[in-house]
Formats: sequence, structure tokens, C-alpha cells
Amino acid sequence: MGSSKLNRPGCGAILSWNTKLQCFCGYAVEGRAFGCWLLRSFAVVASEVKALANQTGRATEEINGQIVQIQEATQQAVAAIRGITGTIGEIDQIAAGIAASVEEQSATTQEIARSVQQAAAGTVEVSSTIAGVKQGATETGAAAGQVLEAARQLSRQTAGLTGEVDQFIAAVKAA
Repeated sequence: MGSSKLNRPGCGAILSWNTKLQCFCGYAVEGRAFGCWLLRSFAVVASEVKALANQTGRATEEINGQIVQIQEATQQAVAAIRGITGTIGEIDQIAAGIAASVEEQSATTQEIARSVQQAAAGTVEVSSTIAGVKQGATETGAAAGQVLEAARQLSRQTAGLTGEVDQFIAAVKAA
């Protein structure tokens, strides 16, 4: 940076005051030029930092917006899960009611089956009794038929005897 001023004539080991002043002015001019360049560089860097800060601010706002959206979606998901949990609870209660009804219906069906078996056994017994009654009625009918035939024969014999008695009485009266 200032190496060109060091190589100037008169900037050796022993310099006059004027020469030293000139050297110093040269360095000052160069220093001022370097300062301007440095200020311009800082201005450019500051401008870029400001632009980056603005971009970072916008990105932060976008991220905050996305976080808010995620939080809202999460709250909706939690509400939906609570609703699903409630529905599952209701389904569980309904299933328990159905299971109780099925168990009760099974017990009722078993009672009906037992009653049907008893009725079937009773029907067999009644059928057996009816068969016995039928056989008894058949035998009674046959016996009644025999009694009727005997009564007819007795009636015929009575009629024959009545005729003979009448003849005997008439013969006794005539004699």
C-alpha cells in the first residue's frame, strides 16, 4: 500500500523535514484513498448485510406463518383424534350392548330348545297314550260288537222263548 512512497527519492535514512512532510502527505493521501475505499467497502458490506437481514426477516415471517399453520393443523388433528376416540368409545358401548343381547338371546334360545325337547318328549308320551287309547277303543269297539251280537242273539232267543212261553201258557189254559 504505501510501498511506492517508501521508494521515492528522498525517503532514505536521513530526510529533510520537507521531504519527510512530503512523504507523510503522500502516505496521508494514500491513507485517505484507502479510507475511502474501506468506507465504500463497508458501505457495500453494510448494504448486503441489510439486504440479508431483510431476507432473513421475510423468511422468518414465512416460517412463523408456516408454524402457525402447522399449529392450527395440529389442533385440528387433535380435535379429530378426540372425535375418533369418542366414536370408538360409543362403538365399544354398542358392541358391549350387542354382546349382552347375544348372550341373553343365546340363553333364551337354550331355554326354548329345552322346552321344545320337553314338549317333544310330552308329545311322544301323548302319542303313546293315544295309541293305547286307540287300541283300547278298538278293543272296546270289538267287545261292544260282541256284546251287541250277544244282545241280538239274546233278543232272538228271548223272542223264541216268549213264543214258547206263550204257547205253554195257552196250552196250560186250554187244558
